[in-house]
Amino acid sequence: MEEKLKELLPVEWLERFIETKTECLRLSCSNEGELDLTANKAGGIGYIPSTMDYPRNPENGVPLFLLAQLNFSELPALPDYPETGILAFYVDYVDDLMGMDFDLPTKQTGFRVLFFKDSSVPSYTREQQLELQAEIKDELYKVVEGEFKLTAKKEAQYVCSDCYEFKRYFGKNMYDWVNDVSDDDEQREKIYNGLYEIAMGSKVGGYPYFTQEDPRIYEETTKYDTLLFQLDTEKVDADWPIMWGDMGVGNFFINKEALKQKDFTDIQYNWDCG
Repeated sequence: MEEKLKELLPVEWLERFIETKTECLRLSCSNEGELDLTANKAGGIGYIPSTMDYPRNPENGVPLFLLAQLNFSELPALPDYPETGILAFYVDYVDDLMGMDFDLPTKQTGFRVLFFKDSSVPSYTREQQLELQAEIKDELYKVVEGEFKLTAKKEAQYVCSDCYEFKRYFGKNMYDWVNDVSDDDEQREKIYNGLYEIAMGSKVGGYPYFTQEDPRIYEETTKYDTLLFQLDTEKVDADWPIMWGDMGVGNFFINKEALKQKDFTDIQYNWDCG
């Protein structure tokens, strides 16, 4: 990653970017058929203890669908994140906005983030969950069409997108900043696009990426200062079974102290597309 920055940035800027170094888990997707209920996955059917109600949108009663789940006992360790337990992300596919509320992006009505410290409690079976989801007769647009294994690799990351963190580090948004770096239009475009390519992808932790803009960027300070999880549009084999609208990306943010306490009740959800 640092080598890519060296190729893009003038020497006088490289050190500033290296100072933003942090760690993330870079996620890749593969099609390995039906997976265990507790597996790391995007889409499909996940682990939900049979002792709790299946997650639904309380306003319309429709069952939510698994967007992704992370089994931390099967992932590389990342500071502040759980070492065990399952973190699951559910969204409302009946809703055109997939459960996002522009006015109240933390309102867990059309989306839900669930953390299960212990997965020894029996889960709703795959068949039971499919039966519940079959209650919906509407035609659904699913972000994830199918069930895909998520594999994680720990890697260094640097702030490379026009996000809240970039503005905090450099005092201006990335579009304005790139004008300070070069007077050459072609060079500015190369730097801007190159940095965005580095920022893209599905990940746990690190810095976010957006196709439009970070909803936090106009805030002087934000409570939701940490990227919990990002699911990007993903190609698997020759197809694009994970797609947010038109090549978009989804993000979930949390407060760093809440993350340390493993409190996932207050989450900011956002997605956008080109």
